[in-house]
Amino acid sequence: MSLHSKSSNHEIKFSSVWIYPIIFVCVFAVYSPVILSQYAFMDDYWLLAAALQHKSFMWGIVAAGRPLYALSITQVFGMLSQIGELTHLRTFAVFGIAVLVTLVYRALSLTSLPRAVAISGALLIGLLPGYQVYAAWTTCFCFPWACALAALAFTFCNEIHDLKSGWLRLCGSILLLSMSLATYQPAGMVFWDLAAIAWLLHPNIPSMRSMLTACGVMLSSMVIEYALVKFLPIALWGSSNNFSRTALVQNYMEKKHWFFRDPLVSALNIFSIHPSSKVALIVVVLILAGFFLFYERNLSKTLVRIGIAIFLIPATFTPNLIVAELWGPYRAQVALAGLILICAIIAFLGWISFLQAHRWVPLLCLAVVSGSALAANRNLITEFVVPQTSEYQVVKNNLLKEEFKQTDKIYFKFARSNTFSQVTRYDEFGLTSSAQSWVPAPMFWLILKEHHSPFANLFAMDSPNLLTTPSPDCKIIDLNTILSPK
Repeated sequence: MSLHSKSSNHEIKFSSVWIYPIIFVCVFAVYSPVILSQYAFMDDYWLLAAALQHKSFMWGIVAAGRPLYALSITQVFGMLSQIGELTHLRTFAVFGIAVLVTLVYRALSLTSLPRAVAISGALLIGLLPGYQVYAAWTTCFCFPWACALAALAFTFCNEIHDLKSGWLRLCGSILLLSMSLATYQPAGMVFWDLAAIAWLLHPNIPSMRSMLTACGVMLSSMVIEYALVKFLPIALWGSSNNFSRTALVQNYMEKKHWFFRDPLVSALNIFSIHPSSKVALIVVVLILAGFFLFYERNLSKTLVRIGIAIFLIPATFTPNLIVAELWGPYRAQVALAGLILICAIIAFLGWISFLQAHRWVPLLCLAVVSGSALAANRNLITEFVVPQTSEYQVVKNNLLKEEFKQTDKIYFKFARSNTFSQVTRYDEFGLTSSAQSWVPAPMFWLILKEHHSPFANLFAMDSPNLLTTPSPDCKIIDLNTILSPK
C-alpha cells in the first residue's frame, strides 16, 4: 500500500484544530435547504397533530422495538405548536449527521490514508441518500444520533486491548449499541461501517479477538433489542404485536432474492437515486479489481479482506434480513451504503496506485465531494423541499377557500404519489404526502388550527365526521383535483 503515508505530528495538530469545524460547515451548507424551509412530510403531519391533540402513539413505535425513539418523538413533538417549528428538529438532525461525519473522519484519520481521502471519505458518508432522508424528514430527526451512538460503540470495543481490564469499555459499548438499536435498528448497523474502516483499511489483518469482540457486542445488543421487542409492549400495555417488521423471516430464498434485487442494487449505486443493475455490476467489478490493486496484488491478504467485506454486507443489513417484511428503503440502507462507499474508497486508492496518479488525489477528492454535495443538495430541494412546500401551499390556499358546516361529513380522494416530482423512490424521495391515507386529515387540522378556524374539529383524530367510504350526503375533498396544475 505505497499510497499510504503516516501523518506528522504537525499534521495531526492541524487536523484537530481545523478539520472538524470545516466538516460542520460543509455538512450544514449542503443540508441548508431543509433548515431554511418550512414544510412537513408525510408522518410529520400525523405525529405533530397527534401530539397536539394529546393522542398517544407510543404503543406502535415501542412494539416495533424502538422505545427510545418513541420517548424522544413523543416528548419533542409535544413541545411544538405548528409546522414551521419542525425546522428546529431538522437542524438537530443535520447536527447529528455532522457529528457522525466527524466520528467517521476520526476513524479514517487513524489509518494511514492520505488526509484528503480521509476528509473526503467522511464527508461522502454523510451525503449518502439515507442521510439525506434523515435530514429532510423530520420524523427521522434522531436517527443520525443513533448512527453516532453505533459508531461510538464500535470505537469503545475496538480500543479494548485487554478484556480483563476493558470490561467497562465492553459494557459501555453494549449499552451504546443497545441505545442505538432501541432508537432505530438499521442505524445501529453503522457499527459495522466503523468495523470496515478498522478491518479493511489498516495494513495488518484484524486479530480474531478483535473481530469476535465486535461480534459479541453486536450479538449481546441484538439479544437485548429482541427482548425489548417481545416483552416491553406486554409489560407496558399487556399485549404484544404481530407486525411483519418484527416477525422473524420464514421464506429465506425470497428474502435472499429480494436483497440482491432491491436494497443491494440501490446501495451499489451509492449516490444515485435512479438505481441501475448495470451500474451496480460495474461498481462490483471495479471494487473487486481495486481490492487486488490496493493490497499490492497480495492474493492471500486480498482474499481475506474480500471475505471480511462479504461478511459485512449482510451484517450491515441484519435488521431487515431477519424479519419477514420485504422493505428496505434508503433510511434502512445507511450502513449498507456506507460499507459499499468504504470499499469504493479502497478500490479508488488501488486504481490510483495502479495508474500512478498520486498527485491527482486531492483534486479528484475535491471533484467527487463537490459533485456529490451538489447532487445531495439538489435532491433535497427537488425531491423534498419544493414538492412538500408546494403541496402544503396549494392545499392551504384551497382549504381556506372552502366553506364548511359543523355537520359536514368528510371523505378524501387521495392524491397521486408523484404529483410534484418526476422521481419517487420508496416512501421517501419525491412522494406526495397526501397520497397516504393517514395524512390529509391531520394536514387539514393543522392548517385550520393555525388559522384559528372553528372547523378544525372536523378533521381531528377519531372525528366521527371523517368517512372511509363515501355517503350520498358527504363532502368529498378530491386531492388530485386540488393538487393538479391549473
